[in-house]
Amino acid sequence: DVDFGLSGMQTVRVDATGLKANFTNPGKGSAFQAKAEHFSGFADGASGDLATGVTMEGAILSRNGAELPLPPLKIDASLKITEGGDLVGRFDRQALYGRRGEIERFAANLGEGRDIIVTGPFAVDEMGRISGKLQIEARNVQSWLDAARQALPEADGIIQSAGSLIRSYTKGNPDLSIDLTLKRGKVLIAGFIPVGEIPPL
Repeated sequence: DVDFGLSGMQTVRVDATGLKANFTNPGKGSAFQAKAEHFSGFADGASGDLATGVTMEGAILSRNGAELPLPPLKIDASLKITEGGDLVGRFDRQALYGRRGEIERFAANLGEGRDIIVTGPFAVDEMGRISGKLQIEARNVQSWLDAARQALPEADGIIQSAGSLIRSYTKGNPDLSIDLTLKRGKVLIAGFIPVGEIPPL
């Protein structure tokens, strides 16, 4: 949940420096924090669909107040929600229930050539489970895995298993290009090989 509201507007634009945000998961009692040197974002529902995007530079991520051992992150993302114009100013998770849309571009950069880009359509059912088909392009995959293991040591086993699967898929190539299918939260490679699960929103 994000404690912020601008409901009733058709268009919102934000440009800020030194922005701080707090994201909480009430069910698990955990919280993530993000600080960004520069943040810009917009949400436009004038057409009836929701077009939204954010750019963050120099983002530092923390969990429960402890800074994650990651270099500053750059994020550039744009998203479209079909017939989602009424969502401008809403930030609760349930806002996406029963909606469909497309990740037009989600790009993250950790520096040193570590880039990842995600695109593709998605849908969220009435229970918050995500379905869709996503294309992922990543450079220096092993560096991303190493960063994930440092940031989330409690998930080391899962990350190592994912790394083994990725290495067998890429056959030694340091970069990755893969299509993922999401079926009500389940993550599948080639449409039928399960590799994980995304919890409901």
